[in-house]
Amino acid sequence: MQPEQESPENRGGSESPDSQVTITVRIIKSFEYRTSRNLIVKVDPSVTTVGELKDMCQKHIDEEPKFKPFRSTKFDTLKIYTHAFGHKSQDLIINKEDTEFLNNDNDMLDF
Repeated sequence: MQPEQESPENRGGSESPDSQVTITVRIIKSFEYRTSRNLIVKVDPSVTTVGELKDMCQKHIDEEPKFKPFRSTKFDTLKIYTHAFGHKSQDLIINKEDTEFLNNDNDMLDF
């Protein structure tokens, strides 16, 4: 008997707890009014792509009531705000010092 192949749809619950990391995604609606809300997501960065993370975030925005004001905005870009044990920016909404965007949907989340 062959082991079952892991599909992208089954990745969400099949990772071991040791391989998962907790990522805080800051959903920003407006820079002018500093309208943002944090979304906590647990993922396995070795098997999750940037596109899958965007899809997970969009799913949470569409389903959770606290994100109702954010549903009218199209979110298409991810940016790394800070790394573990790294310095933080003085700007409370987004780090303007670094230009490290996650634009390629096929890239893995291995930091």
